Amino acid sequence: MKVIILSTTKYKEKDCIYNAISKEKSLSFQAKGAQGPKSQFVWLNNVLTVADVEFLQDGRYKYPVLKTASFVSGSMTGNDKLDYLFTLSALAEITNNMFPEEEKYVVFDELIEAIRALKRDKDQMMIILIYLAKCMKFAGAE
Repeated sequence: MKVIILSTTKYKEKDCIYNAISKEKSLSFQAKGAQGPKSQFVWLNNVLTVADVEFLQDGRYKYPVLKTASFVSGSMTGNDKLDYLFTLSALAEITNNMFPEEEKYVVFDELIEAIRALKRDKDQMMIILIYLAKCMKFAGAE
């Protein structure tokens, strides 16, 4: 399943809980040892990373446990300009705060489109405004 990471929460010693969205649903999942520098999942700790994930079928845990993940695209491109980092943060904050947890997935395609536009070095403020307008439409504003 293809997901976009919206936020990361440290859990226990080296585990992480990720809040993400897919095309079908909003979800939270756990990655064992993801905070360790040698973890195979350490790259998931960047907000707005797109990954293809698979989970263990084990009902012992509160959250589904990540089995495998493959990198699809990342928001961090080595571009450390303040405008770029601000835009990443704004896109994530709009998504996290404009919708209830169970409805965030409705903007999956729009968020992918905004991330792609940002990578093409388009006008960052225009990307935020367009994404915000689309989110307001999905949230019910007319």
